[in-house]
Amino acid sequence: MTIGLLERKAELIERVAQRVRERLEPERAGAPERFVRRFYAHVAPGDVVNDTPDNLFGAALGLWQLGQQRDPGVANVRVYTPRLDEHGWQSSHTIVELVTDDMPFILESVTAYLNHHDAEVRLAIHPIIQVERDAAHTLVDIHQKLEDADGTVRESYMHIEVSEQLEARHEELRAGVERVLADVRAAVEDFPAMHARCGEIAEELGMRGDHVQENVDFLRWLLEDHFTFLGFRRYDFEGDRAVVVKGTGLGILRPDLAAAFTGLLTGGQRPVEIQQAAPLRITKANRTSTVHRPVRLDTIGVQCVDDDGNVVGEHLFIGLFTARAYAQSPREIPILRGKVDYVVQKSDFHSESYNFKTLAYILDSYPRDELFQMSAEELYDISLGVLDLQERPHIAFFPRHDPFGRFVSCLVYVPREQYDTDFRLRIQKILTQAYDGEILAYYTMMQDTA
Repeated sequence: MTIGLLERKAELIERVAQRVRERLEPERAGAPERFVRRFYAHVAPGDVVNDTPDNLFGAALGLWQLGQQRDPGVANVRVYTPRLDEHGWQSSHTIVELVTDDMPFILESVTAYLNHHDAEVRLAIHPIIQVERDAAHTLVDIHQKLEDADGTVRESYMHIEVSEQLEARHEELRAGVERVLADVRAAVEDFPAMHARCGEIAEELGMRGDHVQENVDFLRWLLEDHFTFLGFRRYDFEGDRAVVVKGTGLGILRPDLAAAFTGLLTGGQRPVEIQQAAPLRITKANRTSTVHRPVRLDTIGVQCVDDDGNVVGEHLFIGLFTARAYAQSPREIPILRGKVDYVVQKSDFHSESYNFKTLAYILDSYPRDELFQMSAEELYDISLGVLDLQERPHIAFFPRHDPFGRFVSCLVYVPREQYDTDFRLRIQKILTQAYDGEILAYYTMMQDTA
């Protein structure tokens, strides 16, 4: 970024502000002008200096107008492709605008939805504004600083430019963004209740004895900013069915939102399978998260038992492990540390040997999601297979079958010099044909040998 670009941007925004003063009555121009300056304050100069003042004025004032009237708890969303004769400005992109209460995860959730639905995001402007509204929820003024004050509310204003969309798709995208925002709101509002419920379940589980202490420690570990709770509900087992307990749904599993999860979370698992599983199980849901990151949701199920020790249901949390969880050594994480210790002890390598140090590196760098889901025995078999690759680099394939038969996770090790995009696509094609399925997700990791 050069000084010249900064100066050109500043001059351009001054011209936009001048248009506000010229086109609005003097007594009405103050708040819109402050909004325009806030709107463009953190936009990279390269994103504006090649546009015209009229277009920049139209983009900012369009979002300002969308926020003039908004009821509490409601998101205003508009999708359109600006045309000069209709909107007073023009763009080769389709515009997604929204005004809503400021909450975590809004920007990444909305842009992930748009990119996933073939509306490639080209520019996102996201000022957060402290606004004052009257009793009819009409915007009265905006404040210079993000400081809570009586009669004000902090709102997110978002202007997103995406690849041009046919007008027939505008309503589809608008409705989709509204659904994403509803999920975000539910998850954020119910986060404290889900966090507290996890703590209560940890206490209940701890009463079952020392044999479940590692599971209790894991639930408490989740509470230390290692898991983003997005949804919760309880199931009761009735014969061969798992029935949702009314009134237990939180977050994106609230009754008005959970219809999208019907049959997806349990994945067809029968109560007898859950009853025979461990007291706590970590798996992946068959659905991608609409909140925060567009990856498969993590699910954590905890058995419910009656006074006689019979498994009669399950507490189910869904959400995402945080970056902090992925950064921590598996040797420090409850449940994972036991799996790592099992592999180290069973391998029986001398602590100063090359094999011991290499195995430690393999375990520390092993894909974290796999560590959460696999058994200690599976980890032992695969990690010893990976160890063999250190001396004899070659293509190796390690499949892991989901215990409930929903998917297969495949680790394919390829020497660095053989790997490229074409090679990956060939592997995906082979796996798709071999399992008669589809690729749900893939991840590439580049690692040096230990």
